Amino acid sequence: MARPHPHKRAARLAAFSILCVLVTVVAVWAAPRVSDAVAAWMHDPPVELRTAVLQDGLTVGPAASAAATASDTGLAAGTAVSAPTAGAVTVDPGMTFTMAGVTCTPPARDGDVQVLLRTSQDGRTWSRWYSVTLERAAEEGGPEKAFTEPVWTGAGRYVQVAAQRAGGAAPAPASLRGVHVVAINSSEDADTAATVLGVVRRTAATIAGLHFTQTAAAMTTKPRIVTRSQWGANESWRSGSPDYAPVKVAFVHHTDSGNDYSASEAPAVVRGVYAYHTKSLHWSDVGYNFLIDRYGVVYEGRYGGVARGVIGAQVLGFNTGSTGISVIGTFTHANPTSASVTSLERLLEWKLDVHHVDPLGTATLRCAYGEKYSTGQRVTLPAISGHRDANYTDCPGNHLYTQLPNIRKVVARTGQPKIYGLMPDDPAISPNGDGVNDKVTIGFTISQQATWTLEIRDDAGRLVRHVGGEGTVIQTVWSGRDDDGKLLPDGAYTLQVGATSAAGTARPATASMRLDTAPPRMESADVTPDPFSPNGDGQYDVAQISYTPAEAVQARVSVVDGSGKVLRRLKPWAWVTTSVQKADWDGRILSGGKLVPAPEGPATVQVEIRDTAGNTTTVRRKVTVDLTLAVGTVSHATFSPNADGVYDAATVPFRLTRAADVTAAVLHGGSVVRTMRLGQLTRGKQSATWDGKLGGGGMATSGRYTIRLTADGSRGVTSAARDVTVDLVAPRLTVPATMRVAYGKTAKIAYTPRDAYSTMVKVGATVTNAAGTVVASLNLGWVKQGAAHVCVWKPRARGSFSVTFKAVDLGGNHLATPAVTTVKVR
Repeated sequence: MARPHPHKRAARLAAFSILCVLVTVVAVWAAPRVSDAVAAWMHDPPVELRTAVLQDGLTVGPAASAAATASDTGLAAGTAVSAPTAGAVTVDPGMTFTMAGVTCTPPARDGDVQVLLRTSQDGRTWSRWYSVTLERAAEEGGPEKAFTEPVWTGAGRYVQVAAQRAGGAAPAPASLRGVHVVAINSSEDADTAATVLGVVRRTAATIAGLHFTQTAAAMTTKPRIVTRSQWGANESWRSGSPDYAPVKVAFVHHTDSGNDYSASEAPAVVRGVYAYHTKSLHWSDVGYNFLIDRYGVVYEGRYGGVARGVIGAQVLGFNTGSTGISVIGTFTHANPTSASVTSLERLLEWKLDVHHVDPLGTATLRCAYGEKYSTGQRVTLPAISGHRDANYTDCPGNHLYTQLPNIRKVVARTGQPKIYGLMPDDPAISPNGDGVNDKVTIGFTISQQATWTLEIRDDAGRLVRHVGGEGTVIQTVWSGRDDDGKLLPDGAYTLQVGATSAAGTARPATASMRLDTAPPRMESADVTPDPFSPNGDGQYDVAQISYTPAEAVQARVSVVDGSGKVLRRLKPWAWVTTSVQKADWDGRILSGGKLVPAPEGPATVQVEIRDTAGNTTTVRRKVTVDLTLAVGTVSHATFSPNADGVYDAATVPFRLTRAADVTAAVLHGGSVVRTMRLGQLTRGKQSATWDGKLGGGGMATSGRYTIRLTADGSRGVTSAARDVTVDLVAPRLTVPATMRVAYGKTAKIAYTPRDAYSTMVKVGATVTNAAGTVVASLNLGWVKQGAAHVCVWKPRARGSFSVTFKAVDLGGNHLATPAVTTVKVR
């Protein structure tokens, strides 16, 4: 069969395209959204992305002069600049592309950097240079990224990149490291079928994004938003699940990707940004919540629901609590189109009204990552802010940023009346009559004088309380009772506020809270040791209070007297988790503004826990302060009971504050090996001596032992202990047999003492000449066993000398055989 003439094929393709467009128009118009069935064949347009790594990085050149920088006017892409003086790198991505961007390792924070790029189809004829700001951003909890937004370049085969200082006061980094040049083809030109489907998709997206005249109404309405399916989001690129937080601030951005795109190319720009954010920056999704093209079409950005507070990756440190809207284009020198500004206003009118945010108000957010502000700093920002308000950036460009004040006014006056800031002052109350959180104040404001109603419903949706009035600033109190004054049961309740004015009806505002009269439960609470003796001897000087709540609560710990009066606050109210919590008491209480020792005898430690509703549980535990027994330092913590008359016993001194029956027990490996009953002793200084003998008549072997003293007095039984070491093994010493040294030089003899039971060994040495005369005595002192040391001696004559080492350990054991080094001096 003969092939049709090319003109006929083109005509058929055109006719087929027109037919598809007509079918799509009818389907979208009737939907009025693209149906799931239609979306099924419209999803996943082709997007190709390739990355080239610049192994040598990118040199940052000097800032361009004012004369060298041409203003970007009209709708031109980026900022046209003169060619960089040096450092430009040409990259062949190996494909035709329509967008290009650069990522790199975040440079030093001082000094802004502009990245320059231009493209070519043949490698000879190049476009003008475009300048893009190097930005920083991060997903919540993720690492900081340094990158340019991808620039819409139109079709290109080669890209050339360079970097220069932005011209600020701070010095820029000398070079960029870890540089990746990313080329993206998000246009639908892969083949005939893709081209046809591209026409269909673009037509559907355009229709879905059209703004029709809205019905006159006070309440703001949702603008037409091109869904992710309609602009061709490949959902397999997403990772994880979206996170949510209440929206308090809307940040306005520009994509800084250029203005030279047509209406049919706009969805491809969105796809390119999505591919760049997920595949090059490795974010879980596109960073922005919404995007708006120069023709006023609004696109759904990050997945998770356009009406919800989806946390994006658009403002470093301030993603939580904000929504991000990026106008596609570069507005450093060019004005945004009136269509894009109008759509931005319509989107903000609806989005902020859904979250009941006052467009003319402010909100305070906590900085999660320090850049312009410190990590953890609470920052107050306008409810409609520019990206530059939170980060060091020129985004959204001067020509868009300067329009924000007027945008706020337009957004505020549309859709009157509006309800702002519905917020109970406590998320939970316990109306049990104990005076703590028995009622809640519910406050909100209305943008203009209006009649308002507050309805409270239980978790089954039943109306239990209804109040109303008129005004603009409202505060009403609810004590957990229904309209008949009956106390309501514990559970979750929904607050809904409505308002009506001469202008119309406001979008209802809702909030949730709980009634909770059940006290929190304490899993366990203990004080150890009991008794304890805060006398400074290092033995049981501190009592530790351990407790475990059954739920996350506030807790505080105190020492109280019998009537509950606080003698000392050990821990103030603070939120704690369900893990084991600890607090220490050193035995002192507050008296006359000073900390003084608590009296001996029983004391009471009190642990209080309080839940979010204000319900409190109090647990008290007794502990005894007993100062009867205080131990001193052992006479010989290491001793050698070998009857040589040197350190044959260990003596533990102790002091009694009152008469007591005292027992000394010797423990080894946790078992009692000897018990010595010292009997009834009077107050004052006493001592207990252990000679190394065991209970069965044998002698202790080398090792660690514990001497534990127990005193049974009028206050009770208290104990204290000291560790001792039995060392019956003589130390060993390793030295070289011979060494040579030149006359006039210093001899450095290495030696290593070893002892299994003494940590330190005392070492000395005697130097004798060939005639046996002592020429030097060296006291090397106590040195660490097991470590290498050096004996230093400077000979005063030539000849052969003997250096004889001796050593004794902490137990008094002497080196069995002297170690000798022969030193020959020449």
